[in-house]
Amino acid sequence: MRLRDPGLLALLTALATQPACLLADGDTDAFPAEQSPGGNETGLQVGQASTPDPRMDHDAWLDMAADPLAEHRPPNADCDPYAARLESGTLEVDTGLCSYLSVEQDVRGGFEPGVRYALHFWHDRLVAEEPAEAHVAVLQEGRLVWETHIPIPSLPMQHEASWVATEGGQRLGLHMHNHGANTWNFWDLRRQP
Repeated sequence: MRLRDPGLLALLTALATQPACLLADGDTDAFPAEQSPGGNETGLQVGQASTPDPRMDHDAWLDMAADPLAEHRPPNADCDPYAARLESGTLEVDTGLCSYLSVEQDVRGGFEPGVRYALHFWHDRLVAEEPAEAHVAVLQEGRLVWETHIPIPSLPMQHEASWVATEGGQRLGLHMHNHGANTWNFWDLRRQP
């Protein structure tokens, strides 16, 4: 898969600088910050202006050559070619068209051992016919470096996948699967201070 649908950065700028978002039912509520596995608050703070780091090229995502989490792939994971596409400067995944994503790319500048990196993403309201769970994982050089499980149903939320690189290299992998027709957006990868 090679993504070829250019988007705009305006939506990302608006999301990063607005104090609240409009939920599907018309209520407004700020994006809650997720708790990392270590218990520290993570994620971009509401109202914090931010510009995506050019380290990740959303046009460079490819299907993983060897998926280290292939046992998670459901038997009916045939995906519409438009399930993952560029949208407003992000990689957008529509799980109504494909419930399983496993992609990778070589990031600009690579990874430096001992440095903390963060991948930012968000999802719309998560729904399914029955309560379920979404799984998002980040891989570096084919090795799992971060993962989370998100309950379905859930309100819209932004997340930060943060890890310290233990080795160099350039390969970033992204794994996601969930039940139900939901929308996920993977925004940027940053080197953290």
